[in-house]
Amino acid sequence: MAFIINGTGRRTVEAHDGEDSNAALLRISYSNTPVGVTNQKVGLRFDEVRIPQGSTITAAYIDFNSNNETHADPSTVNIYAEDVDHSAAFTAGNSNDVTNRITNKTINSPAAWVVPTWDPNTAYSTPDIKDLVQDVVNRPGWCGGNAMTFLLESVTGTRKAISDDGDSST
Repeated sequence: MAFIINGTGRRTVEAHDGEDSNAALLRISYSNTPVGVTNQKVGLRFDEVRIPQGSTITAAYIDFNSNNETHADPSTVNIYAEDVDHSAAFTAGNSNDVTNRITNKTINSPAAWVVPTWDPNTAYSTPDIKDLVQDVVNRPGWCGGNAMTFLLESVTGTRKAISDDGDSST
């Protein structure tokens, strides 16, 4: 599965590790904008997050694998956590789903990520987002096994990433 954004329009992607029906599922929904336009928004939904309510989060990161290109342009991304007990799946046909979640339903203080130059086929991690995860798991209605969504909003620049398995056919 590739996270390469080309063309225009809304896309929804799902990835499953294929182990069993209880395995983690990652859903990605994004709307593409023309090249040179900033402020793109991406939603990353993680299903079945098995962290008990009230646990102390010691570290949390989202890992990305760069594609086979160098990306040297300056890039900054704000990372938000959706401030809900159980994150709803992204809905097909709702082009404002990610935008509305950033505007209306997120923990107010985003984690700012000044993204380094990306070399081809290299792994990169966000800054520690444990405070965002902590805010979600501290919610009285959070229950281990719920879904958690992170929302990424570009401020400047672009990056292209692929999934961990590198399979661009799914």
